[in-house]
Amino acid sequence: MVRRSTLIVAIVLAICAGLAGGYVLWNYPKVTAIAEDSFILSSHLYEHMSQQEYEEYQAWLENAALDTEEDYVHWLWDLSLPFNRFGWYLNRFFLQESETVEVIMKSDEPLGVVQFDEIPAYGVSIITIRSGVSGDVKNLFSATVKRVDGNWELRFTFKAERSGHYFLQILNELPDQVSCRYAVTLRS
Repeated sequence: MVRRSTLIVAIVLAICAGLAGGYVLWNYPKVTAIAEDSFILSSHLYEHMSQQEYEEYQAWLENAALDTEEDYVHWLWDLSLPFNRFGWYLNRFFLQESETVEVIMKSDEPLGVVQFDEIPAYGVSIITIRSGVSGDVKNLFSATVKRVDGNWELRFTFKAERSGHYFLQILNELPDQVSCRYAVTLRS
């Protein structure tokens, strides 16, 4: 009799736990990664590039012929993304108007959001993040930078004011290479 009532109590508890777990999972805010990557970023500073890398970078810039804003926008669209050369990382993602994303970046060096540029005539918005920044960086998106498990973590949320592509640009302004990883997650 005791075994039978223990078995019934165990079954009832298991059913309740399953229902509670289902309720939590169903009502938990959905998080969908729309862009993510992990990479090593060399230095973007000329004085820290090897002679060969510096010459390649100069030839690449000359070939790009970025004389006007229109040239720059066409160049952005023609790049094979994600782009990771010369201490410069670039990727893009699409957002609908009013969608909100959280950007989470981790690096072995401090990071900061230092710039947000829009070229409305061409539908381009660029979020720029730089490594090796000091504490005086503007937090354009109410960003937080803190130490997590020995690395630096940068977090900020961003709400799209219009539908379109948004570019994430990361520059390494330190003399050494840095490891980075990020995720752009859609918040529901």
